[in-house]
Parts: sequence; C-alpha cells; structure tokens
Amino acid sequence: MGGGRRPSSPALAPASPLEDDDLLSEFLLRLPPVPSSLSRASLVCKRWHNLVSDEGFRRRFRDRHRDHPPLLGFFAQLKNSISFTPIMQPPDRIPSDCFSFLLDNLGECRILCCRHGLVLLLLPTRLLVWDPSSGDASLISIPSGFDTRARTRVFNGAVLRAAGDGGDKHSSHFQVVVVSTDEKSTRAFACVFSSETGEWSNPVSAACPSMVPTSTPGTLVRRSLYWALDGVSHGILEYGLDKQCLKVIDVTLFLSNVLHYRIWAMPVEGGVLGYLFYSISHKIELWKWSADRDGGAGWVLERSFELDEFLPRSSHDGSHIEIVGIVEDSNVFYLQTKTGVFMIHMESMQCKKVSEISEIKACHSFTSVYTTGLGAVDGEDGDEPLR
Repeated sequence: MGGGRRPSSPALAPASPLEDDDLLSEFLLRLPPVPSSLSRASLVCKRWHNLVSDEGFRRRFRDRHRDHPPLLGFFAQLKNSISFTPIMQPPDRIPSDCFSFLLDNLGECRILCCRHGLVLLLLPTRLLVWDPSSGDASLISIPSGFDTRARTRVFNGAVLRAAGDGGDKHSSHFQVVVVSTDEKSTRAFACVFSSETGEWSNPVSAACPSMVPTSTPGTLVRRSLYWALDGVSHGILEYGLDKQCLKVIDVTLFLSNVLHYRIWAMPVEGGVLGYLFYSISHKIELWKWSADRDGGAGWVLERSFELDEFLPRSSHDGSHIEIVGIVEDSNVFYLQTKTGVFMIHMESMQCKKVSEISEIKACHSFTSVYTTGLGAVDGEDGDEPLR
C-alpha cells in the first residue's frame, strides 16, 4: 500500500523584528521626546516596560533628542521660594510640584539660569548644577573673589552643556560662567568652570558702566553669553566662551525710549544678537545687530508691535507691563501684566496665559527631554552627597 508521500509540516512564521530587543530599542528611541512617550510605551507589555525603564535606555533617549527638546515650562524666583510652572497640555503636562522635593529642601537659594536641560542655583556659599530630568546634581565652590554675600557686589551666572565633537550638545560635561561687578559698578569680572577639569579659569575683566542684573538671566547666542545691564547707562555685557574675553556693547542710543529701564538680550534669526524691550510708546520693540556692506555695524529695528495686537485689552492698562523672560532660539517671550504672565510667539502673534502670578521678576525657560529618571547627586570632588 504505501508509496504515498507524507504531508509536509507547516513552515514556521519568521520572527518579528520587534522580538529582537536591540531592534525594539532602536524603534522606541525614535518616539517623540514628549513626557508621555515612554510612559505610554511602558503600558504596552511587560517587555516594553522593562526596556524603557532601563536607565541606560533613558539616557540614550535623552541624548538622541537633546538638540530639539520640548519646552516643559519655566522656573521663577518668588519672594521666598522657587516655583515651576508647566506649559504643555495633558498628557504631556508634568505636575507643577514634580521638582519640589529638591527645591523645598535646599533652604536659601536663588535661580540664576536654565539651559540645555540644566538649572543653575546659587546657594549661600556654593553653586548647584541640577538636571531635573535625570535627578543628577553637582555642587561647585564659588571662585575666589566672587563674594555673593557682599551687598556692594552683584552676582549672576549661566550654565550650558559643553559642546562635544562636531559642535553638538550631547556631552555629559557642562560649563558654568559667573559674572560680577566691583563695589562701584565700574568694572565687570567673569570666569568659567569646566566639569571636565573640575577647575575655574583665571578671571577676566572689562570696564563696565553699570551693574550686572541679578534677576535677568543671560542669553546664549552662538558661542557668547550676554547680559543686559541694569541702571541708567544701558549696555550689554558679552562673554566670549572660546576666547574667554569680556566686553560691553553700547546701546545707550535708545535709552530714552525704554520703559522701566530693562532690556533683554536674545538671539535673532540668523544667529545674531538682538535685544527686546517695552517702549514708552507702549510697543514691544526688537532690535538686532547688523553689519553693512562697508564693514560697519550697528543696531537696526527688526520688529515693532502694539500690545493690542496680541494681548487681550482686559489684561492690561499699559502701565503694568514688563518683559520677564525669553525662550532662546524660539522667538518667544514672557510678558508680565496685572492679571498674570503671558507667553507670546512673535512669528504667529499667538498669546497664551501661563500663570496667574503677577509678581514674577524672571521666567527661566526649562526645555528638556523629561524621562522621570532618577540619578545620583554628587558633592564636591565626588565625596559629599547632597541631602
């Protein structure tokens, strides 16, 4: 009987590429860098949860998207505390108290700067560089000669990630720049700290006609930091990161048109320096530094707009208006009114109320890839944990 062929076994289906953890990780790394991405992915199954919960994966996720992080909100210095105000909409809106554990336990402190996902805080005797997204923090001694307690000296600073190979911002190292003025506010001083070497540079100085403001954060434009000076002799203090040099850029030509004597340095399209102010004619004016064909350079008016073009009339009477912050490289600024703080997009002229608080002096924009990771807190020389 038998010469028939035996039926063949059914062929096994090829394995899905997503069954390979390495390939799945590469797929998950390409999720949008918003706070809900990894949380939602972790709910798919236990395997996905384990992958996105791994601190190594979260670090790679942050590094991949660090060049284009979302604006999560802003920190603000209040009378006796530092607050965080979220800006994104649910499900990406992080709680306003998500950073309160560290801030509530630091005691006396002042926020100086937010940049590249890092926050720079001034403590009574030291500086603290903090990454809220990872939880990492580092204590740094204040350089000799920069007395933060002396009433006759004004102290400010900035933090930025050190540029890695190719000029990107993926380096784990950071730099801190501090600036101060002498007792008579006639000379400014600056020096820079590198986390890679753990050392401060030698200070540099320049003649300075006014104080470095304590409440106005510095602005990064290409490879220089800028602080708009306080007082009746307006100018912009520039610190060049590459050459480690300090100088003052004069803007006194427009002094009579500035209301409240406060201007804000900010980047303008094309990577050039600009400055923003609220004028006595109740307009917001943006000026930029421009070079002409003959080799000369000077300030030219870039944009000017009336408050009523973007701000509800019920929110202001023209007399309780102050610019209190910018978002670097985004053409966005914050405006304080009698009813709260508004975020203004200069390109679209869209306006959004972001806070009911009417006594904010400066909004420190916090852009970061938030993954709710936990990290270590190192003290000076790695031997003193922050508690």
